[in-house]
Amino acid sequence: MSINPVNIFVNVSKLFLPGVSLVFALFGVVGLFAGLKAMFDTYRHLKGDNEPGMIPKSAIPVVLMLSGAAVVIPIVIWHGANVIVLGGDQTYNLFSYVQNTETSSTCNNISRALTMFCMLCGSVALFMAWNTAYRRTTQPGASGASYGGAAIRVVVGICLFFSADVLAHASKQTGLTFGLPAICEALDGSSS
Repeated sequence: MSINPVNIFVNVSKLFLPGVSLVFALFGVVGLFAGLKAMFDTYRHLKGDNEPGMIPKSAIPVVLMLSGAAVVIPIVIWHGANVIVLGGDQTYNLFSYVQNTETSSTCNNISRALTMFCMLCGSVALFMAWNTAYRRTTQPGASGASYGGAAIRVVVGICLFFSADVLAHASKQTGLTFGLPAICEALDGSSS
């Protein structure tokens, strides 16, 4: 019995979109927790407490903003995929759980699987960016936590999440065809 790694990858890719959903749900829950902790620490500051582990007074408004962003941004990215990006339908259609991820072409199956993997990696990068900004705000001296690093992770996360759309935009701007679907078309055209 031989194991085909392409088929394994395509079958495993069915878990990538639920993985994105899980990361976004975790994102929201962590954002709610951060907001509740900021509100509780505000109350403690008003009471006069000053214990270790409390969010600094000056950081509370920023933490509240970050917690709101953690809840809202994944939803905006998820539902705005068809509206705000140039290749909209290509990304938006990947969120349909009704669609079958397998097509007749192995190359197209790999293309879809890689796109879904990039979406998973992009959502994880966005979560890491939020976490870096949160740590930088609540622990000003924390090593490895900078707003610049968070900004880079946001840009990388958005580019990965919308990789199909970034490639579609690059194709429109340059007049060249980029991405795995273009390679699949070329391979299908050369075989006939």
